[in-house]
Amino acid sequence: MYASALAFELRRGPPPEDRDFIRIKFKNGTNGPFETYHAFGHKYDIPATEFIYRIESYAITSQKQWAAACNSGLQDEWLHIGSQNAVSSTVFAILATVFLLGMFFLFKFVQSARAKAQNTCIRLADDEVSQSHLPQPDVLN
Repeated sequence: MYASALAFELRRGPPPEDRDFIRIKFKNGTNGPFETYHAFGHKYDIPATEFIYRIESYAITSQKQWAAACNSGLQDEWLHIGSQNAVSSTVFAILATVFLLGMFFLFKFVQSARAKAQNTCIRLADDEVSQSHLPQPDVLN
């Protein structure tokens, strides 16, 4: 089995320190210990505030930046984000929309039909049957 893990430990500094520090650990595979990696040239844990300040310049904050970083061929932002073939993506989106609208209207139709059917039937509370419509035996006096 193959696996890897990346861990960010948030640690409190030694007693005279009030700052928090970050330790980065990486493990590749299921066996073996985590290895500690030092960020931005630090020989030890990096202060959390410095880590956040320095990592902000590497953050991807929009879909355009993501597409540029991944080289996915983003052409515009309507229905085919990240798609090499804008026509097939647009057609798929239209078909999916038509399908979902069709399912919605079918659900509403079935719901309405069930409500009408339920209103036309009279349901008795028990298994009682009215005796007035059954033939009555003639009683001789």
